[in-house]
Amino acid sequence: MYQNKTRKNLEHREYLTANITQDPILIVTSALSTLPQETYTEIEYQQQKYPVLKNASTSILLKVKQQNETTFTLQPLTGAAKKQTPRAINRGFFALIEATVNATRYVLFNSKEQLRSIKYYNNIVNKCGSPAEIEAMNLLCKLCEIELDSSLL
Repeated sequence: MYQNKTRKNLEHREYLTANITQDPILIVTSALSTLPQETYTEIEYQQQKYPVLKNASTSILLKVKQQNETTFTLQPLTGAAKKQTPRAINRGFFALIEATVNATRYVLFNSKEQLRSIKYYNNIVNKCGSPAEIEAMNLLCKLCEIELDSSLL
């Protein structure tokens, strides 16, 4: 497992929250930057409050138990779901998620392989994505300081 914020949180906290969203900008910004405090609200469980993203469609409080060095069990304890209109998911949305995963690794390792993958998924986002996904992909490239030339494709 990579030494990243998620792993550190899993190793050092008894409870975590998971947020589910279809907001492309929120996906990119939450993965690649520190969100401002006003982005959060709280859910309560057993008289304790836990931070969750205001704009998440669903938030879940999880109890963390480490099984071994790389395996954790997450037990859902409580959650909050907002009523939202279903949204058709396109290929560009999934490409944005893949690009975001690669971007978190690119930031850690500055790997040409990850950069190639990001640029590959950028092409899919630009062909198949909605304007929001294209905007999020551009933000991803900006946050990772990636130039969108074709030299590594």
